[in-house]
Amino acid sequence: MRTTSAVLAATTAAALALTALLTAPTASAAVADSTAPVVKWVDVRPETVGLYKDRATRVTIAARVTDDIGATAVAAALVSARAAGATQEFALKRLSGTAKDGIWGITVFTDKGEVTGLWAGVAVAWDAAGNESPSDETAPLDEFWVKRNTIISNFNVREPAVKGSYLQMSGRLLRLDPLKGYIGYRNEAIHVLFRAAGSATWVKVGELTTSDTGSFANTRRFRAVRDGTWVVVFDGTTLHLPEASHRDFVDVV
Repeated sequence: MRTTSAVLAATTAAALALTALLTAPTASAAVADSTAPVVKWVDVRPETVGLYKDRATRVTIAARVTDDIGATAVAAALVSARAAGATQEFALKRLSGTAKDGIWGITVFTDKGEVTGLWAGVAVAWDAAGNESPSDETAPLDEFWVKRNTIISNFNVREPAVKGSYLQMSGRLLRLDPLKGYIGYRNEAIHVLFRAAGSATWVKVGELTTSDTGSFANTRRFRAVRDGTWVVVFDGTTLHLPEASHRDFVDVV
């Protein structure tokens, strides 16, 4: 993924601000000066963080840090490219390896009220000599998405379906609003797919567009030709998760 200038600027600023979270260790007279610690990589998972109405989402942050005398502290920041000031800062713990070459990380949880869109994670490390890893545009970062949940409710293809007739298909697309719960998602494309009985192949047969209330319906477009299974799919957006309806098998008579 190509790093956007907004993400780069925001994460660089966050990295520079991490010293407020962890005070750089004071160099010990017994410790000779060393080269600065190196953050080899930062990894935030999952790559798409889903936000849901009734449960928090687990997010893991990990970073590999190397240093010739040994890292003593590592901090990470998660920053939104969409909302200025939407930054979360964490002190990491060493999970494996050694102070000279180890994996540092933490597990956190996020809820439905989080800012959606593109985010990135960055880390800064210190060693016993007081050296700090670079916190500029050369610092590694990991981009990830935060998206709220969507639901396709009440999808139905009415039976009996007479061969050659128009199918009566309907449903509703909902999106999670952090304050109101699930509400209608308007003016979004719903893909209609069909798999004939005995076939393993899904075929896209068209699209429907949701109304102001999120509802969609067949408007004399899809005919009953043969027995098979119907499903509708929402691709999702940069702010909302994709979703597929349940599968509805229809007998054509």
